[in-house]
Amino acid sequence: MQHAQPTGGGSVNIHVGRDASGQITVGDHNTAEMHHTAPTAPTEDPAEAPDLTSALARLRELVEAAGLDETATRAALVRVDELEEAVTADRPDLATMEEVQGWFGRRMPAFAGTVHRLLLGPLVTRAVAAAGDELAQEFTRRIGT
Repeated sequence: MQHAQPTGGGSVNIHVGRDASGQITVGDHNTAEMHHTAPTAPTEDPAEAPDLTSALARLRELVEAAGLDETATRAALVRVDELEEAVTADRPDLATMEEVQGWFGRRMPAFAGTVHRLLLGPLVTRAVAAAGDELAQEFTRRIGT
């Protein structure tokens, strides 16, 4: 417990339990402002990579370099892993691709465009087309053009 002497006389008792991170402001007539900076959009487009493995590796690098907290970074990397599994399966998993795209749109909009371009780029569309016309049509319906 810490004691502080306020300008108006008397005393103030402050107790912070457990682990505390961030700011604590104590005193008379204080003001505090909080500014949150969202991660910026990646500058290098993974969709332009020479192969799918490189594109997914580049997406992982961009997520890791975005300055997100550890929990958010881990969650995004799990989604990239899911995307890789979905795209590289013998029959690409469109439901997972759609879910991963939606997750980034909801949770990390700075990466939504990058994921969308990756899905619509030639690396993924070739993999889907190789699985047949029916799947390619469903891909267009679910993911877009």
